[in-house]
Amino acid sequence: MAGIGFAFVQFGSFFGRVGWGIICDKLLKANKRKTFLYIGLIFLSLSLILCLFFRNYRHPIGVIFLLSFFIGFSGRGWTGLYLASVAETVKENDVGIATGFSLLFMRLGAMFMPPVVGYITDLKGAYNLSWFLLGLIMFLTSLIQYITYQRIS
Repeated sequence: MAGIGFAFVQFGSFFGRVGWGIICDKLLKANKRKTFLYIGLIFLSLSLILCLFFRNYRHPIGVIFLLSFFIGFSGRGWTGLYLASVAETVKENDVGIATGFSLLFMRLGAMFMPPVVGYITDLKGAYNLSWFLLGLIMFLTSLIQYITYQRIS
Protein backbone atom coordinates (compact mmCIF):
# COMPACT_ATOMS: atom_id res chain seq x y z
CA MET A 1 0.00 0.00 0.00
CA ALA A 2 2.88 2.39 0.72
CA GLY A 3 4.16 1.88 -2.83
CA ILE A 4 0.73 2.68 -4.27
CA GLY A 5 0.53 5.78 -2.06
CA PHE A 6 3.93 6.89 -3.36
CA ALA A 7 2.70 6.28 -6.90
CA PHE A 8 -0.18 8.67 -6.18
CA VAL A 9 2.37 11.27 -5.01
CA GLN A 10 4.27 10.84 -8.29
CA PHE A 11 1.04 10.91 -10.28
CA GLY A 12 0.03 14.13 -8.51
CA SER A 13 3.41 15.71 -9.26
CA PHE A 14 2.99 14.85 -12.94
CA PHE A 15 -0.31 16.69 -13.04
CA GLY A 16 1.03 19.45 -10.78
CA ARG A 17 3.83 20.38 -13.14
CA VAL A 18 1.37 20.95 -15.96
CA GLY A 19 -1.48 22.12 -13.72
CA TRP A 20 0.48 24.82 -11.91
CA GLY A 21 1.74 26.12 -15.25
CA ILE A 22 -1.84 26.39 -16.52
CA ILE A 23 -3.07 27.92 -13.26
CA CYS A 24 -0.24 30.45 -13.27
CA ASP A 25 -0.49 31.41 -16.95
CA LYS A 26 -4.24 31.31 -17.52
CA LEU A 27 -5.95 31.92 -14.17
CA LEU A 28 -3.39 34.14 -12.44
CA LYS A 29 -2.20 35.97 -15.59
CA ALA A 30 1.41 34.67 -15.29
CA ASN A 31 1.76 35.95 -11.72
CA LYS A 32 4.34 33.51 -10.37
CA ARG A 33 4.48 35.31 -7.03
CA LYS A 34 0.83 34.54 -6.27
CA THR A 35 1.14 31.02 -7.66
CA PHE A 36 4.03 30.15 -5.34
CA LEU A 37 2.16 31.64 -2.41
CA TYR A 38 -0.88 29.48 -3.21
CA ILE A 39 1.30 26.40 -3.55
CA GLY A 40 2.80 27.09 -0.13
CA LEU A 41 -0.60 27.65 1.45
CA ILE A 42 -2.01 24.46 -0.05
CA PHE A 43 0.95 22.38 1.09
CA LEU A 44 0.83 23.92 4.57
CA SER A 45 -2.89 23.10 4.74
CA LEU A 46 -2.26 19.52 3.65
CA SER A 47 0.54 19.06 6.15
CA LEU A 48 -1.64 20.48 8.94
CA ILE A 49 -4.37 18.01 8.00
CA LEU A 50 -1.85 15.19 8.18
CA CYS A 51 -0.36 16.55 11.41
CA LEU A 52 -3.62 17.10 13.26
CA PHE A 53 -6.04 14.48 11.93
CA PHE A 54 -3.87 11.52 10.95
CA ARG A 55 -2.49 10.45 14.29
CA ASN A 56 -3.46 6.85 13.65
CA TYR A 57 -3.64 4.59 10.62
CA ARG A 58 -7.38 3.91 10.68
CA HIS A 59 -8.35 6.12 7.76
CA PRO A 60 -9.88 4.88 4.51
CA ILE A 61 -7.18 4.08 2.00
CA GLY A 62 -8.95 6.21 -0.63
CA VAL A 63 -8.58 9.31 1.56
CA ILE A 64 -4.88 8.59 2.01
CA PHE A 65 -4.41 8.13 -1.74
CA LEU A 66 -6.29 11.38 -2.44
CA LEU A 67 -4.12 13.29 0.05
CA SER A 68 -1.04 11.66 -1.50
CA PHE A 69 -2.13 12.92 -4.92
CA PHE A 70 -2.54 16.49 -3.64
CA ILE A 71 0.77 16.34 -1.79
CA GLY A 72 2.41 15.43 -5.08
CA PHE A 73 0.43 18.11 -6.90
CA SER A 74 1.52 20.88 -4.53
CA GLY A 75 4.67 19.56 -2.85
CA ARG A 76 6.38 18.20 -5.95
CA GLY A 77 4.50 19.76 -8.84
CA TRP A 78 6.00 23.21 -8.38
CA THR A 79 9.42 22.44 -9.89
CA GLY A 80 8.60 23.32 -13.50
CA LEU A 81 7.25 26.68 -12.49
CA TYR A 82 10.21 27.20 -10.17
CA LEU A 83 12.81 26.58 -12.87
CA ALA A 84 10.98 28.95 -15.22
CA SER A 85 11.02 31.64 -12.52
CA VAL A 86 14.74 31.09 -11.91
CA ALA A 87 15.41 31.82 -15.57
CA GLU A 88 13.28 34.97 -15.37
CA THR A 89 14.93 36.41 -12.27
CA VAL A 90 18.50 36.53 -13.55
CA LYS A 91 20.20 38.14 -16.51
CA GLU A 92 20.29 36.11 -19.70
CA ASN A 93 24.02 35.40 -19.33
CA ASP A 94 23.51 33.90 -15.85
CA VAL A 95 20.62 31.49 -16.51
CA GLY A 96 22.80 28.37 -16.60
CA ILE A 97 24.58 29.23 -13.35
CA ALA A 98 21.34 30.15 -11.58
CA THR A 99 19.59 26.99 -12.76
CA GLY A 100 22.56 24.88 -11.70
CA PHE A 101 22.67 26.41 -8.23
CA SER A 102 18.92 26.11 -7.76
CA LEU A 103 19.03 22.44 -8.76
CA LEU A 104 21.98 21.92 -6.41
CA PHE A 105 20.04 23.32 -3.45
CA MET A 106 16.91 21.35 -4.39
CA ARG A 107 18.93 18.12 -4.53
CA LEU A 108 20.68 18.88 -1.25
CA GLY A 109 17.28 19.32 0.39
CA ALA A 110 16.07 16.06 -1.14
CA MET A 111 19.18 14.33 0.17
CA PHE A 112 19.32 15.71 3.71
CA MET A 113 15.67 16.20 4.69
CA PRO A 114 14.55 12.52 4.70
CA PRO A 115 17.02 11.61 7.47
CA VAL A 116 15.98 14.72 9.42
CA VAL A 117 12.30 13.80 9.05
CA GLY A 118 13.12 10.23 10.08
CA TYR A 119 15.07 11.39 13.10
CA ILE A 120 12.25 13.66 14.27
CA THR A 121 9.79 10.82 13.73
CA ASP A 122 11.97 8.44 15.74
CA LEU A 123 12.22 10.97 18.59
CA LYS A 124 8.48 11.67 18.70
CA GLY A 125 7.19 8.25 17.66
CA ALA A 126 4.89 9.75 15.00
CA TYR A 127 5.06 11.78 11.81
CA ASN A 128 2.97 14.69 13.13
CA LEU A 129 5.82 17.06 13.94
CA SER A 130 7.66 16.10 10.75
CA TRP A 131 4.61 16.94 8.63
CA PHE A 132 4.17 20.23 10.43
CA LEU A 133 7.82 21.25 9.99
CA LEU A 134 7.81 20.21 6.33
CA GLY A 135 4.67 22.26 5.69
CA LEU A 136 6.10 25.22 7.56
CA ILE A 137 9.35 25.09 5.59
CA MET A 138 7.47 24.88 2.30
CA PHE A 139 5.21 27.78 3.26
CA LEU A 140 8.10 29.96 4.46
CA THR A 141 10.01 29.23 1.26
CA SER A 142 7.02 30.22 -0.86
CA LEU A 143 6.49 33.34 1.27
CA ILE A 144 10.15 34.36 0.84
CA GLN A 145 9.82 33.74 -2.89
CA TYR A 146 6.66 35.86 -2.95
CA ILE A 147 8.41 38.74 -1.19
CA THR A 148 11.69 38.65 -3.14
CA TYR A 149 10.59 37.63 -6.65
CA GLN A 150 11.24 40.29 -9.25
CA ARG A 151 11.16 39.57 -12.92
CA ILE A 152 14.06 40.88 -14.99
CA SER A 153 12.82 42.24 -18.31
